[in-house]
Amino acid sequence: AASLRHQYAHAMEAAPTFGETSGLSRSLALYLSVEADTTAAWIDKHGKLKFSKDSFRQFYLSIVDKIAACYDELGSFDESVKYFERLVDYDYCATGVPETLSGDTFEKCSGIMYNRLVVYNRNLGRSKAAKKWFKRAKKVRLNGEPVHHWSDYWQTPIWFTPGLRSQPFWTDDLTMSAWMEKHADVFIQELQAFMDHPSHRGAFNQNDFHLLTEGSWSEHKILNAGQWSTACRDVIPQTCQLLSQREEYRSRADNVDVSRLHGGLSQHEILYFQLMPGTRLKPHTGASNVYLYCHLGLITPKGSWLRVGDSPPQPW
Repeated sequence: AASLRHQYAHAMEAAPTFGETSGLSRSLALYLSVEADTTAAWIDKHGKLKFSKDSFRQFYLSIVDKIAACYDELGSFDESVKYFERLVDYDYCATGVPETLSGDTFEKCSGIMYNRLVVYNRNLGRSKAAKKWFKRAKKVRLNGEPVHHWSDYWQTPIWFTPGLRSQPFWTDDLTMSAWMEKHADVFIQELQAFMDHPSHRGAFNQNDFHLLTEGSWSEHKILNAGQWSTACRDVIPQTCQLLSQREEYRSRADNVDVSRLHGGLSQHEILYFQLMPGTRLKPHTGASNVYLYCHLGLITPKGSWLRVGDSPPQPW
């Protein structure tokens, strides 16, 4: 089952088009079979699961976790919610771990489960259930301290730093927006050259393929972990030169107290995103609220749109 899921992930990263899910479905079927067998072995006469050893409990919950992930990747929100609920009810993130568990590690584990329960229930039209899980997440404690500091059930990232301003769109607040629009003609011209190049045009992949529910969504990283794309040398030199001048991509915010940022700071990224016609992504949040995502539509067919929070869809 693990091998089948790994093969599916590898194929989707290289060619992220949602549709061919037979390998993932077979992986799910195997995990469901293991779940059924373990449930039959450990259920008592009252219909309750009883584990004679903590290792049995850990094994069972690891299978439930994989089932939840498979349903998640298949876009089966209703089924994935059922398994994420079970993980929360059995306190999966604290299973078999000491009280000195890293706060970031626990916050990531717990954050993924509660994030899915809030976002997917809301997407299924279950606003009451979504708010219930939001409130329950706010009560989670590790060593007596609150774990999730979410202030709004529309913003539930894995790592959340309190005290930062939150709003759906920041277009009028950032000098970056006007600057990118000013240079849009350069960006568009060089993107077209990039897409016409025999080597670069195929240099798209996608690590976040699990967000797909329809169509194809891929990316090319112009800047990643401090390294600029080789395309900067030939087909997109002005794009890279212009962007490299921006303080947003040159600074690691040395004046910021990183210790107060949940999840820390990651490297800046600049990317081309490519969504083919008919593509839809799951409702989702970023992993952290300490970064803003600045999008500039370069080739935008009529009818394409983006929705953030409960705001109306915004056309590109």
